[in-house]
Amino acid sequence: MIAAREMRALVEAAIGDDERAWERLVAEFTPMIRAIARRHRLGSFDQDEVVQRTYLALVRHIASLRDPLSIPGWIATTARRASIAILAAGAREVPTAQIVADDSPQPDHDEGLLQQERREAVRSAAAKMPARQRAFVSALSMEPALSQRQVSERLGMPIGSIGPTRQRCLERMRRDPAVSLLLREHVSFAQRPARPRQQPIALN
Repeated sequence: MIAAREMRALVEAAIGDDERAWERLVAEFTPMIRAIARRHRLGSFDQDEVVQRTYLALVRHIASLRDPLSIPGWIATTARRASIAILAAGAREVPTAQIVADDSPQPDHDEGLLQQERREAVRSAAAKMPARQRAFVSALSMEPALSQRQVSERLGMPIGSIGPTRQRCLERMRRDPAVSLLLREHVSFAQRPARPRQQPIALN
């Protein structure tokens, strides 16, 4: 994972067309882009297309991104949109006598990928917070989880203020663009009606 200071330096260098900076960004984020494409059940060829579209978009917009630390979330969002666009345009005919829906259970979400996207969004949002709030979020994110007393001792704050501080931090994170987008997409997905079972289609 690229540290915040390195990310800012890489973005500045990439804006200046530094080839090594672009190579570093590509090496860091290509696995995530491909994982997003796989989650949308795209094959290898279409995964390559998602990668290409995502980086072409980044080349066009990197100079206009106000916060370099938002790039992980921006790349994930762009890759998802590219995957959806390819799916929408990719209803291709299959040259077989019959197409039968695959009824084997396939999860709509790769939980590991979703957790990675959430971590990236939360990390990006936390990096924009004041130092005191960053330390608070870091303490709450530790594994194994700290007790309220441990958080209080670690940060030198009254136990009674932990709850209100946590609420303020959560509200601030929800306003972050990357976190807000993930929350909206989660709600949209959860409310999506079940897809009807596809019947065999005979091709004459």
